[in-house]
Amino acid sequence: MVKTERDYDIVILGAVGDVLGNAEETINLLKKTIKKGGYIIIDDAYGNDENNPQHPTREQWLAIFHKTGVKLIEDKIIEDAEIASINNEQLKWIIKRANTEIPIDMFSRTYKSLIN
Repeated sequence: MVKTERDYDIVILGAVGDVLGNAEETINLLKKTIKKGGYIIIDDAYGNDENNPQHPTREQWLAIFHKTGVKLIEDKIIEDAEIASINNEQLKWIIKRANTEIPIDMFSRTYKSLIN
């Protein structure tokens, strides 16, 4: 899809790892999908180990943007305490949902509809 899509105003890369190649290859592919003046929104984390190419550091991302001709407009760095707070809140919702009782007949109806 990425190799054939063109002329988008905005493309979103949502923390998918290296499924499109390394970071530089990914940016080059995504650049081809947007219009001139378009935007690539990247939802990913900076790595903290410059020897791990799967998770580029902020400095490595900046070098990739420079090399590929992409301008960084803004980045948001979330501190560890905020990440922990977000993770804890999401965990509470997951536990609440996991502990919600689902009537067995509802499950069996859903299961039957999936296999029929």
